[in-house]
Amino acid sequence: MSAKTGYIAYLAQIYPDLPTVYREVLALRAKGLAVKTFATWRPRIETVSEEARGLIEETFYIFPVRWLGFLQAHAGYLLTKPVAYIATLIFVLTRPGQSLSKRKRTLLHFAEAVYLAAEVERQDIRHIHVHFALNAATLALVVERLTGVPFSFTAHANDIFADQVILKEKTKAARFIVAISEYNKRFLVEYAGNPQVAEKIHVIHSGISITDFSPDPYPARASATPPLILSVGRLVEKKGFPFLIQACKHLRDRGYQVRCVIIGSGPEEETLRRMIHDFDMEDWIELPGWLDQAHVKTCLQEAAIFALPCIVAANGDRDGIPAVLMEAMAVAKPCVSTTVSGIPELIVDGHTGLLVPEKDATALADALSRLLDDAALARRLGQAGRDKVCDEFNLDSITSQILHLFLTRAGDWGSCSCFRSSGATQRPLPTP
Repeated sequence: MSAKTGYIAYLAQIYPDLPTVYREVLALRAKGLAVKTFATWRPRIETVSEEARGLIEETFYIFPVRWLGFLQAHAGYLLTKPVAYIATLIFVLTRPGQSLSKRKRTLLHFAEAVYLAAEVERQDIRHIHVHFALNAATLALVVERLTGVPFSFTAHANDIFADQVILKEKTKAARFIVAISEYNKRFLVEYAGNPQVAEKIHVIHSGISITDFSPDPYPARASATPPLILSVGRLVEKKGFPFLIQACKHLRDRGYQVRCVIIGSGPEEETLRRMIHDFDMEDWIELPGWLDQAHVKTCLQEAAIFALPCIVAANGDRDGIPAVLMEAMAVAKPCVSTTVSGIPELIVDGHTGLLVPEKDATALADALSRLLDDAALARRLGQAGRDKVCDEFNLDSITSQILHLFLTRAGDWGSCSCFRSSGATQRPLPTP
């Protein structure tokens, strides 16, 4: 009997923008999985790294909408599946605990999802996976109710901690869930209010390519004077950058000479610049704005210490396990962060880096000064950090775990041949 065709779909709000997502897709394809990509929005080309630009043309984007196809999709499902169409619309708009603004948002997502559902069926998609339990996950939920194509999602940070859009319904409907940390799994189980949900949640850390991020063959670059303290991230509350600025002021007041660079852009930029000016730290702290991956890698190699003082924001938002910490550790940089969320699963205090309480600039300055004063400690933590990433946050092993979930949890594939991406050995998916 010949194998049926069929594809896994990766669905995102914007694609390809996040290296965590598109590198996972590329790694799965390299292992032989036939993955098609879908997204709501096309990214701005200037924000996409060179390695990912070729992925834009192969991705199906909902916007800009092809209005004839949009209207045909809605008319088609309304005429052929009127009960499912109307019941799904009522379902997503009547969930308890949702604000009016979220209901309006969900209505738009329903409209987008019906259009997407027609394309999912046309392209013979057998399972949809979504990174982040937010907008794209709402689309996947609607598509599943209209077409029967199952979905799963990876829970990261803001998508479960702060912006919870019909999250309980998604948690219940998903075929399986990937949590990037044990912390996230505990949070989701408690949020769902159903201990049985734990059975479908699988902890798989996000991963990075340890070949793309490796120690500098010219370590003298990191011994510049004054030493560079580097941080990278969006300039938003949960990153805790004001506490890094305060910590640098403490270091100056203690007589240290350091240079601090915070790479990123975001709504808190003016606040941070004002702090730097008020502390008279313009010669100490730089905010170069957003830099592409190549420039970030160069800065990582030049850094003596990497610091990311994450906090829990006022709205409950917090990081999961920031990929930039993995990247810094992979290049053997000693890292300082906080005990927020899943970070202690990556940085074991005193073993693979240093951890301090959130919102404590004095403790952060103390940790930074320990590394500045003790080169042997900095080297030991840097090497142990790389070992930790290589062992537990390696993209290759991470995608093997995700691939196993698709094989065993994504549905009854029968003889569906989803192992047939270009450049990989074609193998049929076994029946779970």
